[in-house]
Amino acid sequence: MERKRRGTGKSTLSDVAKFVGVSSMTVSRALRDPTKVSETLVGKIQEAIKELGYVPNNAAQALASASSRLILFVTPRLASPGFQAIYHQMKQSLKKMGFHVLLAELNNKQADYDSISTFISYNPVLVIKFDIQFTNELNDYLSKSKIHLLSIGHGVNDNTDSEMMITPDFKAVFELMAYKIAHRVYRNPLLILHGEECFSQDIIRSWDRMLLAHDLSPNRVHPIYLAPSVMAGFDVLKEMQTSFTDTDLVVTSDENLAYGIWFACREMGIAVPAQLAIVCVGQLDLNQSGRSKLSGVNIRWDTLAVQAMEKVCECLELPSKLKPNSLAVEWISGESY
Repeated sequence: MERKRRGTGKSTLSDVAKFVGVSSMTVSRALRDPTKVSETLVGKIQEAIKELGYVPNNAAQALASASSRLILFVTPRLASPGFQAIYHQMKQSLKKMGFHVLLAELNNKQADYDSISTFISYNPVLVIKFDIQFTNELNDYLSKSKIHLLSIGHGVNDNTDSEMMITPDFKAVFELMAYKIAHRVYRNPLLILHGEECFSQDIIRSWDRMLLAHDLSPNRVHPIYLAPSVMAGFDVLKEMQTSFTDTDLVVTSDENLAYGIWFACREMGIAVPAQLAIVCVGQLDLNQSGRSKLSGVNIRWDTLAVQAMEKVCECLELPSKLKPNSLAVEWISGESY
């Protein structure tokens, strides 16, 4: 029989057994090998686990305890803009603090209990989700399990009262861009946005506010649904010549799209930036050869990572010695604007 974990308030295997009306040994057997009990009983036990927020230890005894040192990252796409920078910086900080980090990549934009239950069975003390929504059922389960939640992404309607939120300051992004636009005469800017881009809701809202503030037509957004790449950007210019022929400034949410548009301009004899200016918003990899030629508003993901680590320390009641960089965004000058 599993003893109650002192001082945590978490449900135990005994609580699940009492809820179902069977012995703790039967519940343990069902969790180890569901084929040894009836399907009906397995269903009742799973319902009890969800209702009580019980976290099975499974094969994670070395990590799972009342003083778990495991932190789980969940994201639908490892290539999501900003994820790699934030994940690696936070992982280094967490390892120095003695935590183990587990990364889960789920191939959809929403996670339910079944898709994440295996990872949760390792009893993390904190779940960090990046640009992914959790179902209400999963949020309720994690809340009952006393597992902290930190969300890095755009504001969505699945956030619980106990969930902490960190998101890029897109208002600052487009205020900086508006300042730059004010010094040039651009009347028909167009935003090229990947259809499944993280933070897309916040980007579009901030973009429309900027256009309206400068008496420009809002809703000038062209979504694409192919994976953002140089080739996709190359094809976008051809689409623009059909739907947005008056465009004089292109803003992209991915630098590969920006370079694709730039290369297409060269092939079609369109002068950059004289005839068409190009600006990238989000993440610029200035370490790559030749990439410094692109102009853009660079989001300081390192600043966001420090803010997230402060939230981690706050919820886990740990001392924080981090010094956040107050610079949230910065303008990168190049030849494309």
